[in-house]
Amino acid sequence: MRSLNSFNKVAGVYDALAHVVFGKSLDKAQRFYLDNIPPHSKVLIIGGGTGQLLHVLLDLNPSCEVWYVEASSSMIAQSRRKISDAQGSRVHFIHGTQQNIPEGLLYDAVITHFFLDLFTAPALDEVIRSIQPHLQHNAVWLACDFVDGGKWWQRLLLRMMYLFFRITCSLDTRQLPPWQLKLSLHGLVEVKAASFFGSFIRSAVLVRRTAQ
Repeated sequence: MRSLNSFNKVAGVYDALAHVVFGKSLDKAQRFYLDNIPPHSKVLIIGGGTGQLLHVLLDLNPSCEVWYVEASSSMIAQSRRKISDAQGSRVHFIHGTQQNIPEGLLYDAVITHFFLDLFTAPALDEVIRSIQPHLQHNAVWLACDFVDGGKWWQRLLLRMMYLFFRITCSLDTRQLPPWQLKLSLHGLVEVKAASFFGSFIRSAVLVRRTAQ
């Protein structure tokens, strides 16, 4: 399970490492469906990392307001530096996890890019359940993450990534959870999807159709 500030150790090199391994694929996958978030939306970003997509979202959707929940204080600091003062007035930075999502608000969209892969399969059920009560009915859920297509190089990369984050960040998870299946089982319907980096990365738009 991800704990507060456990990713501080890699915050300074995270973007550079991602670029070395994946080139522009991670950025492209994360940005691909941002235009599916309606204008004037209240947007919840959970596990936003270093803020690579934050300024893109704020430019693309100048009427949205963002609640940015991130467990690493160092990554929040990097995210702040990537946006202007004017953009920052539309962002609420929250140092915490899904357990720290503000009460009393219902969000029109949620973004969980490269976040769901941090959890074991049983823990992921709890994570999804903790997020859902904060969403409007028919809220848009953007999920971008790795998928195991059974190819040897994909499984090798997954093993290497989980080993790296286990050593550097004390991540407990040792294998990719079935995040697509888990979202579906919790009433989220995939309406669009695209693949990147040899189908190792999947970006999806899901809609919450279950009753509140």
